[in-house]
Amino acid sequence: MAATLWSCQVDGPGTATPSGQITIDFEQMATSDNGYGTGTDSGTNDQTNTYDILTAQQNGATFSTWTDATSGFWWGWAFSRNVGSEYLEGYLHQYNCPLPPVSGNVFAVCYFSDYSKDQYVPTIRFDHAAAPQSVKLTNSTTVECYTSGTDAYSQWDDTDKLAVVISGHKGNAQTGEVEVTLAEGKERITTWRTIDLTPLGTVDRIEFRFTTTDVGEWGINAPTYVCIDDLKYQIR
Repeated sequence: MAATLWSCQVDGPGTATPSGQITIDFEQMATSDNGYGTGTDSGTNDQTNTYDILTAQQNGATFSTWTDATSGFWWGWAFSRNVGSEYLEGYLHQYNCPLPPVSGNVFAVCYFSDYSKDQYVPTIRFDHAAAPQSVKLTNSTTVECYTSGTDAYSQWDDTDKLAVVISGHKGNAQTGEVEVTLAEGKERITTWRTIDLTPLGTVDRIEFRFTTTDVGEWGINAPTYVCIDDLKYQIR
């Protein structure tokens, strides 16, 4: 059963770290001159041999991204220093967060493509069995523009809802699930929220998917992005 969250305690940087707890703050992730990066080419392709797989590692966790060099499309994770709430032509705001990072200068942007379904799911894999504790989460600029009406192509209305579903997995078993509402009607997350991940239990990976009522003929209309920072976990 999912643990559904809307409002959570907001903590600032400098919160005491319990003994044995590891924090991933994304400060080691490489970003280019344009302010963002998607990892390093792993030298492998996906099962269809269509997309390159990029990876980035920090503190015992690996983030994977699938990219199409021809189209520039990507699914998975980007790491960014870009802060701003404006809609940008060319969809460059997809790498932006309306708020500064919780700590340091870099945050992560998660993107899930509804068109790829379960084939390319944003995933964080741990080197060892891990017990996720918490993560800081807020809306991306893309979602902020879409749900506020700044995006001229938005089909969002007062009856719509968008949520991110974070699930824990160990082997072939799902260990738990946490659902966080990102926007509902005119209400949306506009601060960094501390999300409790302890319902996920002990995992070897966590996955990010999205659910929404804003669906059209070809699938989800709403942009399926979320920004995260300061992921905390313990080794089991």
